[in-house]
Amino acid sequence: MTPVSVRSSASRGSALILALLVTFILTLLGISFLLTTGTESRIAENERREAQTLYAAETGLRVVRYWFDAPSAALGFPPDAACDRSRRSVIDEDDPYGTPPTPADGSTIPFYKQSIDQNGDGEDDLFSTPYRGDLRHKLLGADGWPDLRIDDSELAAREFLKELSSKLFGPDEIGPRPRLRISRIELFAPPYLRGVSGWQRYGMGTVRVAARLYSAVGNRKLAEHAVYGVLNEVPWSGPFGPLHSCGELALTGTPFAARWGVVTSAGAAKLSLGTLPQSWPRSLPTSPLADTLAPSDASEFVALRDGPLAGVELGDPWVRVRVGEQLDGAPPGTQP
Repeated sequence: MTPVSVRSSASRGSALILALLVTFILTLLGISFLLTTGTESRIAENERREAQTLYAAETGLRVVRYWFDAPSAALGFPPDAACDRSRRSVIDEDDPYGTPPTPADGSTIPFYKQSIDQNGDGEDDLFSTPYRGDLRHKLLGADGWPDLRIDDSELAAREFLKELSSKLFGPDEIGPRPRLRISRIELFAPPYLRGVSGWQRYGMGTVRVAARLYSAVGNRKLAEHAVYGVLNEVPWSGPFGPLHSCGELALTGTPFAARWGVVTSAGAAKLSLGTLPQSWPRSLPTSPLADTLAPSDASEFVALRDGPLAGVELGDPWVRVRVGEQLDGAPPGTQP
């Protein structure tokens, strides 16, 4: 007889268990893969949001810089009502990181740019030079107690920041997408470095700008980033200015747009007052920076003034013209 192979019930049971075990393992691997993919997607989304708020804050930082560089033409220039200067606490420059800052009271320690209205528009000139001299001009606020703060927790500031953000990142109403918003701008003292003669200011001031990303629905905060930047003045040591000529110089036709610095000519120069715009009115600083072009006799300075600024003293920046030979077209009494 031919033998017949009969599979036992025990063998069939073990195969079923093995198949179920393999299926279970594969299921776990699939679930683990899906969870990992979801986690990686969320990480990538968070990194993208982080980058968006970082770039938005850096954009705001550049905007604030132009408030100082070109206050008459800067984008989104803030009104006085949006700027909170009541939080100011002035640091001790002899010990900037040790002695507690002193709160401003408006009398003994004035607020930043308090009652400084040189252009007569009825508002304080918050971003006009100079940025040194007495306590009203100098950025001396501590981090956390800034000279000036624009924060979206205040109504006027919130409206201004919303309008500024719309100009920079587009209006909120465009599509169901997250919204970028500049949420806070602060100005305070620059970093200080210890030198041989004591603590020295490293720059003119510090700007801190914070940006947030909000969800399109529910106004939920998705990300936030803040950046710091140090402002510095244009150095005045050495020949520095908008135009230099190694020979003769003639400015008689196209209007000359420079409003600050020194225009120099090694030879004769010819200019028409109509080609030079009026300089911005400024108060002379108590301790002007060294300028190697400046003569020893201050009467040799040629400050070009025109129109309503006639008789107004010009500090820095100003437009000056210095020539090696004859200067044709200069106002009467200014020719050295």
